[in-house]
Amino acid sequence: MPSISFYTMGCNVNVAETEKLRAFFINKGFDVFGGTGGDYNAGGEGGAADVIVINSCAVTSVAEKGALQLLHRLRAKNWRAVIALVGCVGEMLISKKKWIPPDGLNILIGCNKSILYDMVMYYLEKRVKYTTGVEGTRLGDKATDENVISSTEIKDIIYTNNISARSFVLVQNGCDCFCSYCVVPRLRGKPVSVPLDEIARELEAKAAAGCKEVVLSGINLALYKDGSNTLIDVLRTADAIPGIKRIRLSSLEPGAITAEFIKALPNIRKICPHFHISLQSGCDATLRAMNRGYTVKDFLKMLAHLRIALPDVSVTTDVIVGFPGESDEHFRQSCRGIVRCLFDDIHIFKFSAREGTAAATMPDQVTEHKKTARATHLQGIKQQALYRFLHGFIWKDADVLFFNQISTGYWEGTTPHNAVVRVRSDVPLLNKIRKTRIINVDETGSFLEGSIFE
Repeated sequence: MPSISFYTMGCNVNVAETEKLRAFFINKGFDVFGGTGGDYNAGGEGGAADVIVINSCAVTSVAEKGALQLLHRLRAKNWRAVIALVGCVGEMLISKKKWIPPDGLNILIGCNKSILYDMVMYYLEKRVKYTTGVEGTRLGDKATDENVISSTEIKDIIYTNNISARSFVLVQNGCDCFCSYCVVPRLRGKPVSVPLDEIARELEAKAAAGCKEVVLSGINLALYKDGSNTLIDVLRTADAIPGIKRIRLSSLEPGAITAEFIKALPNIRKICPHFHISLQSGCDATLRAMNRGYTVKDFLKMLAHLRIALPDVSVTTDVIVGFPGESDEHFRQSCRGIVRCLFDDIHIFKFSAREGTAAATMPDQVTEHKKTARATHLQGIKQQALYRFLHGFIWKDADVLFFNQISTGYWEGTTPHNAVVRVRSDVPLLNKIRKTRIINVDETGSFLEGSIFE
């Protein structure tokens, strides 16, 4: 049977979708190497797979460029492989009226990844030069039902030996909030939620396969709706499944953290006390221009209620610098607002104009030089926050789930607060939760060093 390798870029939704595709190709008899994990190098750029799939991200121009650069590197090292570019970059390219397919690309698919298997099989059989997928397209005279991924077939994947300690579960897709900088609604479409009973079946299958931690993922989890069920019902469902030890949520919009949601959280026994909640700016004027729908005061009030309900909670965030019209005074206000939030880590993005968004044509675009200077300034605030967060663990004990062997005798995992921990142990720790004494912060300030209670 042919072999296939996956490279996943961008958000946890892409990771969850790759995980399903990976399991599907294994069930179809493919030799699959390389994980999902959110690391685009997971497949190994020197690998000799027959088929290579790049699951791409287009949220910024840097991410889009990175996907195309990866394509060119992979083609140079794997000249005989069939290379497919799927996901948001694919969707963006297909939507253009006049464009030239990137050099070295065989298959291009947008966000309808369910047709990937059909296209791969058609290409392997026909060895055509170039193929573009459109939703609903059945390619080739000899396409059969056996060669076509239906949405039902994907949802009903049975996870066997494909699951690691941490697994990603897609519960929601799409968004119609139309933040002025965001291209995602145009690429992903309107909000769609996975029915709660289907989520339960997937969680049960993953638990049976040995998964200990699930990350519930979506483009905008605040928009989850299945009848009367909301996101908190998804959490309750996951909490009730034996075998699942930890539940995480991927990035959240502030609208997800409602009073009802906060009130219910203490009763979700397995929820990890870490939430990544996107602020985007600490300046009200910039938030209005972004069409975010809340003020800094609203955000601080929400954080206060969340920290009362879960006193040990860790909160991280995303911030955009250099948004059109962001003056020096607006940036100073943003920094003050960010500091007041007491985040444990900050993901910093320079504004990237995306074609088709309102922000792309706004006046008073900020120069690249100013964006870089502001990102550097904010980096100092980030480092202070991360220093405070990580050093708060020293000489404390934490339950660490180990999901990676970084070298012989060295293992890496995360605490419930999502702090990365590395330990030295001759005892295999992969996919295990172990009580760990935190003894130091790495000299780079990026992870914790610990000692296992053997």
